[in-house]
Amino acid sequence: MKNIYNLLEWFGNPSWVILRLAQATPEITPREMKILQYRWEKHLTLTATAQKLQISRNRVKDLEERAMEKIGKRWDHLFLPAVKIIEDILNQTCSLGSQR
Repeated sequence: MKNIYNLLEWFGNPSWVILRLAQATPEITPREMKILQYRWEKHLTLTATAQKLQISRNRVKDLEERAMEKIGKRWDHLFLPAVKIIEDILNQTCSLGSQR
């Protein structure tokens, strides 16, 4: 399974993907969606900083995990449905492209 961050980066502007995730998974609360968006924005900030400082992606992932542990919450359960939805979108996009 691909990493959600890699998939979202591939889309460039993931806000519509997050919106579609919210529509497709009603069990995710609005508060959890805000946390997902917040975590994504923090990921972008960390990634940009890491690139400027030439820090590896593994180090960025480690920093993110430590930050999440510090606030005492783990929201990884939000990312599994997101990955599935994004993979579905990718499959639809790829199949449309091959039909042309």
